[in-house]
Amino acid sequence: PQRPAPEREFTMQFTSTPRGARLARRLVSHRLNDWGHPYTTPVNETLTLITAELTANAVRHGHVTGRDFHVQL
Repeated sequence: PQRPAPEREFTMQFTSTPRGARLARRLVSHRLNDWGHPYTTPVNETLTLITAELTANAVRHGHVTGRDFHVQL
């Protein structure tokens, strides 16, 4: 009998600052590593890069004082 796949979801809110963007990128990379996608694999590197781009754009171009951004995998 097959067991259901473990739930893999990551959701977190970050401050709209460069520091928040860096933290989001790092936590996504760590979470992917925990889920079996080691740091140097294409999946981890690609999703970490996408996260870095989107969060940096959110901070630079979408920043509204007092509003945070969310990341969900």
